[in-house]
Amino acid sequence: MWDLSNSDSSDNLIAVLQVLAYAANALVELADEPRSNAVAEYLNEFPNLRSTVWVDVNPDWLRGCLALRLDQIDEAQQHFNTGLEWASRPDVRFVIDQGRCHQGLADVAELRGDHATAMQHLDAAGALFSQYGTKLYLDQVLAKKEFLKA
Repeated sequence: MWDLSNSDSSDNLIAVLQVLAYAANALVELADEPRSNAVAEYLNEFPNLRSTVWVDVNPDWLRGCLALRLDQIDEAQQHFNTGLEWASRPDVRFVIDQGRCHQGLADVAELRGDHATAMQHLDAAGALFSQYGTKLYLDQVLAKKEFLKA
């Protein structure tokens, strides 16, 4: 397991966060529960962290995804909402992050049995991904919409 406790200097913190940013999708899909917990606990030490250091990963999106993996539905919703709010700010405008947070909120709504709200979030995500040509994410949204219709 990763030892994330040795990141007390700001240089070390930035290095760890960059690694987490690059590994975010793999963490979300493949991390076991202890690793997911370790990363989530580490991120929770920096609840106000929002930075371009994250390259293309919104830390709130990652927090939300890890919370979903750990069956923490309320926490996931909170993280996705925070990430969506931050990514939508006029001084930030990270459109892809907005869409990914909408996807996360759709997952939360689906888990709660609220397919109508899930579809609204998927529509919002799909519109953003379509507008900006992010085919991978758009394909994910379309597949999820088909699944929810079934």
